[in-house]
Amino acid sequence: MESPTLSQYFDNLSKGQDALGKLGGFDYERAQEDEELNRILAEEDDQESYRRELLARMFGGKLTSRQYAVLMRMGHDERE
Repeated sequence: MESPTLSQYFDNLSKGQDALGKLGGFDYERAQEDEELNRILAEEDDQESYRRELLARMFGGKLTSRQYAVLMRMGHDERE
């Protein structure tokens, strides 16, 4: 792969793309932000899924006191 010209370098830089063209014009910063967003959304989905499981255990009568504290989002002091 040949080096980009000076005008290509500044065009890529102004578009927020890889200025040297080594990533094939791939917007690296945006990809990192998308990856972080996907990780956060997956984490929130896991937490919501766990809360639904705890609700089901509560209605089934098989919820421990620790699980109840997690369900009600109680801090350490409130648990006691």
